[in-house]
Amino acid sequence: MLGFDWHSSGVTTTATGALKQGVKGMEHDLGLWVAGGKGATSRKTPGEITAACERLGHDPAPLVRASKLSAKVDNSAVQSARCARSTARRSW
Repeated sequence: MLGFDWHSSGVTTTATGALKQGVKGMEHDLGLWVAGGKGATSRKTPGEITAACERLGHDPAPLVRASKLSAKVDNSAVQSARCARSTARRSW
């Protein structure tokens, strides 16, 4: 599990990409599969989760749903923070 502070935008996806490359080819031995990444790679996450779950004989639906929900929450939080900063800078 990785945890980042609220102001570390972009670090999560960069770290995910680095982890994915680091474990590539050793997933089964490590018992660790990494999905996602930066930019267009992030849109492949549901398919990556599904592929890993199918190899392991698990239902991918709960993980795909959790991934999509967390992406929505993350995106909403980023937008909310940007709005809050923009509003705080204005002098009313």
